[in-house]
Amino acid sequence: MKKIILLTILSTLFLYACQQDEVPVNAPVLKEINDSARVESLKDFLASTTGAAKAKISYSEADSLFIIDGDVVMPRVEAEKYYQEDRGASSTHRRGLYLVDDIYARNIRVFMQPDVPLEWVTAIREAIRQWNLMWGTKINFVEVSDYNSANISIRTTFEPNSDYIARAQFPYTDRRPGNPIVINTRYNTLPAKTKLTAIAHEMGHTIGLMHTDQVTPGQSEKPVPGTPLSDPLSVMNSVVQTWTGFTGGDVKAVQAMYPDGEWMLVPGSATDIAVGRQAIYAIGQDAAYAGYNVYRMTGWGTWTRTPGTAIRITVGEADVPWTVNMLGHIHRYNGVAWERMPGSAKDITASEDGSVYVVGGGAVEGGYGVYKWNGTGWTRMVGAGVRIAVAANNQLWMVDNVGKISYLNNGGRHWSEVPGLATDVFAGPEGTVYMIDRTPVYGGYSMYRWNGVDWSKMSGTGIAMAVNQFGHPWAVNSLGNIWYQNL
Repeated sequence: MKKIILLTILSTLFLYACQQDEVPVNAPVLKEINDSARVESLKDFLASTTGAAKAKISYSEADSLFIIDGDVVMPRVEAEKYYQEDRGASSTHRRGLYLVDDIYARNIRVFMQPDVPLEWVTAIREAIRQWNLMWGTKINFVEVSDYNSANISIRTTFEPNSDYIARAQFPYTDRRPGNPIVINTRYNTLPAKTKLTAIAHEMGHTIGLMHTDQVTPGQSEKPVPGTPLSDPLSVMNSVVQTWTGFTGGDVKAVQAMYPDGEWMLVPGSATDIAVGRQAIYAIGQDAAYAGYNVYRMTGWGTWTRTPGTAIRITVGEADVPWTVNMLGHIHRYNGVAWERMPGSAKDITASEDGSVYVVGGGAVEGGYGVYKWNGTGWTRMVGAGVRIAVAANNQLWMVDNVGKISYLNNGGRHWSEVPGLATDVFAGPEGTVYMIDRTPVYGGYSMYRWNGVDWSKMSGTGIAMAVNQFGHPWAVNSLGNIWYQNL
């Protein structure tokens, strides 16, 4: 088993060929390979969730059944549902196992070999320019004239019987950019804008982006949170199209993997913040009974006090705010006054569809129980923690009392732990997830964005965050400053 896993990981180091759809001869073989890889992924998943050895899990293609330990059967359609729920919210854009380290990401040096034709040189330089125009990311490519100082070397080959335009390597296990990029000069006559797309596409592979429109056989892929369910014009689609620019989905994927947006200071001060579609609420720094006063933004940087006090706040359906105060009391604002709700809580989160969740009640292993509002009271769910957030499709994220971070699959069956330790976690309605870590720094703690495998560090520090419908974060630091990142 370990050897199989090792070989799978090492396979990411081979060159990847991007093919044209005009060459259909390989399509049936590709479909067969894709299905075989999918079955293996499902076996890995079933082994990890059932505790059975992968060798004890077989698949009957005739019956579309998985047989576990010889006596347990699961229809493939059910295994697929479990698998999708465990992966969390679906998204089209995918990333590989490794990303480029920050020490390279901001200055990826590209060298063109002397044999690269002028028409491709023009495409490469424009691709570099287009990548560097992408807002809110750390990625920056630089052309260099010294081969020895380059991270990526671009060269050519002539393969008249091959159907790839260009190919590139994924990032190395030590997190260097993938190298090299190889151009097939069989396609020298392609239009300039198609060449541009091909090169921009291959550069995407070198920083860890996979194909948007298909699963890559034999590769370890993860969906990038916050990206759209469909993106037919993505530069990272397997079919090379004429250049129309990076799509919004492309940009969101790279921002999730390499976040680096500019923070804007918002007038006012706060200890917590909540952002809805049309309303922004903050808990101020002015202490009052059972917490701090609550404010609503009524103009940019203009905060109007509302009745009530709290220490935690969230915004749900129709931008209705819910709060928790120092006594653990839960309140909901009805537009005129705060209504006391049943139960007690330590933290609260709400989604746009009206669902509301808390961690509260008596202390248990891991923190406090997880509950969902049922209209009249709170229904106990699995798990326990101290901080909670809800993302797309009501996927819950949680931090427990030792900082472990987990998410609940959409079926609500079990919590899956992810890497990292946090003091709090935050999520947006389109699927982006952020966390603040546990190491104190000036201004609070460092902030990170979930990239589908682990956490990409962001600029800035804070003690609380909120996420709007576009996935853009707001943050409050320990000085009470309010910040907004305009990605």
